[in-house]
Parts: sequence; structure tokens; C-alpha cells
Amino acid sequence: MTRSKNEAKVDVLNQLTYEFITVDNEKVQLYNGQAIELSKKIAYRKGEAIAYTYKGVNEYLSGFLAPAHVHLHKGLRLSEQIGDRKNTGYSYLQLGNLSLEEVATDSALYFFNKALFFFSDESDPATLSKIYRNMSAAYGQQHKIDQQQTYLDSAIAIRRRLPKKALLIEALLLKANNSIRNNNVSAADSILSDAEKIAASANEYEESRFDILHIKGLILFKKGDVDGAMVLMDSASSFFWKNHSSANI
Repeated sequence: MTRSKNEAKVDVLNQLTYEFITVDNEKVQLYNGQAIELSKKIAYRKGEAIAYTYKGVNEYLSGFLAPAHVHLHKGLRLSEQIGDRKNTGYSYLQLGNLSLEEVATDSALYFFNKALFFFSDESDPATLSKIYRNMSAAYGQQHKIDQQQTYLDSAIAIRRRLPKKALLIEALLLKANNSIRNNNVSAADSILSDAEKIAASANEYEESRFDILHIKGLILFKKGDVDGAMVLMDSASSFFWKNHSSANI
């Protein structure tokens, strides 16, 4: 197989790793391991860098935070050396996400601001929206409500322009949940209604049902309708476990 075909194979393996990273851990480890091995064999440093970044992402999502640091920094370092701006910025984003997992908000904001440098031109609006969304989460951990809302609103504004609406629905539901935490139930109601309409029109209601039912239940609880809230929470739990079980078949 020629070098170019081997590089293309590494690219496909990396894409498969990304696609399965929250779906099937066994496939992720298989494809990721093959990508690292082949990229090293043919000295394809771009593919190797991306593979190590994805390895780090999978590790922190699986709760292995120490090795995640090592591999995310390795992916970052390799990408910086070859001038791959996209994976450099993406690696900074994921290092920020890892810091959020550790509730190290100063580190998270440091990495997110580094990532912003590579995506602020909106060449990749979906990724830029993720940076803003997670900066909002970091400020939320610091109880800085104004900054939390500002960055989440920035993420929502970008996501309204994206063709697929899953990211927008997720951000709106997060904003509704924040409003509930701040005892602004009427705002949460309005935001949830917006999210439901978008989910229905985009044929993405089923994917968002658990979160929508959960937020509805919290709103009812805040309004004093404990029985209604429990019914919705039970429905949300049933939906989650049904889909969780089928996903593992």
C-alpha cells in the first residue's frame, strides 16, 4: 500500500474513533490503537497527533484523567510542531474540558482562551460554539452568573445558524436548567418551549426527550407540583434506561 493510501487509512481510522467516542468504547480503542500504530509506522505525524488527542478525549470521558493529560498534551505538542492549527485548537479545547472535569476552572479558562485563538474566525462555528458553551460552564463553576450567561448566549447565537439543531437544543436546555437554579421559573418555561419547538421541527425530539422531560419535571417541582414532577422524572428515567440498554446490544 502506498504512503498516501496509508495516510488516508489513518484519517479514516481517526474519523471512526471520533464517531464512536461516546457510543462504543471497544471500537474506539480498536480504531484508535490502529491509527496510532500505522501513523507511527509511516511517520504520518498529523494523523498521529490527532490519534493521541482522541485517545486523551476517550480516556477522560472514561474517567482516566491522568493518562488523558499525557495524551492530550502529546497530541497538542505534535500538532504545534507541524503547524496543524485545527488540531492544536481542538486539543486546547479538550484540555479545557478535562480541567472542567477536575473542577480546575482557572486552568479550564486558560485552555479555552487558547482554543479561542484558533477558532475565533468562525471557520469552524460548531467548535467555536463548544468553546463558548464550556467557558460558560467554567464561569458557572466559579458562580460568575453574568459571564456564564454571556458565553452561553454566544454559543446559542452561533448554534441557531447551524443546519443541525442538536447542539442548539442542548444549549437551550442548559440555559433553562441554569434559569431554574437561579429561581427564574418563567424564563425556564419560555426557553424550554423554544427548545421543544426546535426539536420538533428538526425531527430531533426523540434524541432530546430525556433532557426535555427532566427539565419539565424540575419546572413542575419548582412550581410546587411534586406529583406531576415525579411522573415526568419517572418517564425520563424509563426513556433513558430503555435507550441505554438498547445502545449496548
